[in-house]
Amino acid sequence: MTNQGTNDPRIQAFWQGYLSSLPADANAPLIPPQAWHFMDEPEATDELGAQMQAQIQSAADELGALVVAGMKTATASLEWVYAAEGEPLPKPGDLSIILNWAGDPLCLIRTTEVRRIPFNLVDAQFAYDEGEDDRSLENWRRVHWHFFSRECAAIGREPAQDMPVVCERFEVLYRPPNPPIQAGIELMIQKIEAELEQALKLYEQAEDLENALKAYWALEERLLALELNPGEAQFQAQQRVLAAVLMRQANILRQFGRREKAAEVSICELEAARLSGDDLTLARSLVSYGATLIFSGDVEPGLEYLEEARQAFSRGDSYDHRQGLGWYWILRADLANAHVTSGGAPEALEAARQALVLLEPLENWPGVGRAYAARAIAYEALGDMRSTESARQAQTVAEERMRS
Repeated sequence: MTNQGTNDPRIQAFWQGYLSSLPADANAPLIPPQAWHFMDEPEATDELGAQMQAQIQSAADELGALVVAGMKTATASLEWVYAAEGEPLPKPGDLSIILNWAGDPLCLIRTTEVRRIPFNLVDAQFAYDEGEDDRSLENWRRVHWHFFSRECAAIGREPAQDMPVVCERFEVLYRPPNPPIQAGIELMIQKIEAELEQALKLYEQAEDLENALKAYWALEERLLALELNPGEAQFQAQQRVLAAVLMRQANILRQFGRREKAAEVSICELEAARLSGDDLTLARSLVSYGATLIFSGDVEPGLEYLEEARQAFSRGDSYDHRQGLGWYWILRADLANAHVTSGGAPEALEAARQALVLLEPLENWPGVGRAYAARAIAYEALGDMRSTESARQAQTVAEERMRS
């Protein structure tokens, strides 16, 4: 944490805004309290390098935004640092103005509780209340051990499992209209999107669907906690990532046979996709919702949504547009092979051909494998065993390339 002088005109203006928000008979100090941002200013920026500097700045902005959003209601610091710097420990009732890295005031907080706890005894509830990343105790220990180790090195101490941690809880007393937290919110959304991809690879692709679903629920909770409104700078980005999270949930729920819940989630997904203002997000959600309707027995409405998705994918020629359109054709092939649509094996073969035309140049091997699998099923239904075997071999090659 780095303090900033309260004579800064931005802080003075912020404090006057706070005083103006109070009742006329309120007893409030005229002088602003301490003002600080999360993360320490590096003493030797040139040694840290540009990347480390950017990481520190990003972390400071993100943590400040978490406080404003109400997701972060606690913070931890190393007691040894207070002693080394001759600073008093925080105490209940202390006021602080939280800043972003640039020194802009974000909110006013009041300390409500201070406890001195050995590092290895900090509990899961406190880690959750710190609001960072996935809010787990495991993550808290990993991140804070790294941070406290750097602080120990700076003051000539060795980090230890029982090193004393000052665990502080606080409440937000005042937020100015439109606080400058967009950089922090943007970073949070980007981080959640990256964690979505990690959960997909770590859990869902490993067929650990229970943990995948739990991870997607947690990401949804973090996105909704941002409480963004239409028209705000990051609202559409939030809705775009939310739609992707809900799509993963719906896919797993369908696999679990929970069709009613999957349909409920898909409706929310489609709403988020429309609010995102992003054609690709909308197209993907139309596919997801159409598939949910079809597998629930509402075939005709489902096919209408799929056709709307096809049109949306066809409006662009980017990698993602072509990939999405390729997977659309895979779904149509699967539906034909399952006799959900009336075209049967010939329709499935044509749909699979369309998918391969799009996906093979992209080297999208999961899609290529699925398309050849659909061709094999269609050829087998037609009694063409030579073509069936050829399609199976091509499927195997695609799956091997996917694993390599």
